[in-house]
Amino acid sequence: MAFGYALYFTERDRNRVIRWDPDSGDADVVAGEPADGDPTQRLSSPYSVCFDKDGQLLVADKLNGRIVRVRAGRLETLVLRDADGHRRPVPGSSQQGYNGELLGPAGLFLEKGGTLLCSFSDDHTLYRIHPDLRLELVLGVVRNQPYNFGRAEEAVPPAEVSKTPIDSPVGLVARTDGTLFFVERGRQAVREYLPESGLRTVFPFSKYRESLAMSRAPADAAVADYYPPSPAALALDASETLYVAEMRHAAILAVDLSRGRVRCVAETPSPRRTIVLGMGGLAFGPDGTAWVVDADKGKISAYVPLSGAPWVHRGIELMSVRGTPLRFPSGGTGIVTGL
Repeated sequence: MAFGYALYFTERDRNRVIRWDPDSGDADVVAGEPADGDPTQRLSSPYSVCFDKDGQLLVADKLNGRIVRVRAGRLETLVLRDADGHRRPVPGSSQQGYNGELLGPAGLFLEKGGTLLCSFSDDHTLYRIHPDLRLELVLGVVRNQPYNFGRAEEAVPPAEVSKTPIDSPVGLVARTDGTLFFVERGRQAVREYLPESGLRTVFPFSKYRESLAMSRAPADAAVADYYPPSPAALALDASETLYVAEMRHAAILAVDLSRGRVRCVAETPSPRRTIVLGMGGLAFGPDGTAWVVDADKGKISAYVPLSGAPWVHRGIELMSVRGTPLRFPSGGTGIVTGL
């Protein structure tokens, strides 16, 4: 059965974005390796990818501090606009050398209305980017204001959210009702945010050490009894169920918040290592196929999601490009389906 679509994913260590057609088996570099050597066309740790409202591929070029659009094989930098001046230097601020630059774009997600969500990991902020490239601060404290991370609160009421710093946000997704989920890398936490409800941690901090000592994720557990110790990426399926790609336990976790349950749907357990390499990314195709980035095994695999049971491997996977084995880092990997 033909899929009729391709997968786009990042190879951060090799500073490139790959397009893989699972029907033909072809895998080609679409960004990051300019034939003319133009330095403006080079990527540096491209963290994630998504498509904009016009179907153009966007890349979070993390260490180059920019979001780029791939158009006709060339990279175009999006010039973001601080329309209300909230990122300007503040007189008397103690932030030495601050210039308003946004640092470390990481997670990208296109909202239904055409706006773009982006987490800026090294800026410790999360923004909504409007079609005119105007910035709207959603979460975090801008670096022109003094702040410290301190002790993480499991729940932050709406009135306190604007004063609450977030520590190195990376992967993110949003439901159509406005609920936002993101990985707070600095705290190894999965967070949920809704303006009228505030900010909260999906899994309880109190379970972190207990879960870290586990050799694998539980097959089925209460959300209140488990804490994914190294969440890498998030995804939503067609019904907007939340999934977590977890590195330490090398698992894909389905999170049913209405029932308060978390279920392991796919895993590739392996011996413990100093470097944590497990499930690093996940995307769902329009046909419902789940595409999983297995950083430990260096491959992308297709699964058939099943309700209430472990997913079934379809026997389709990619392990190399141009004869070179894939290499995924510790941390999240961007992956998205498209034409």
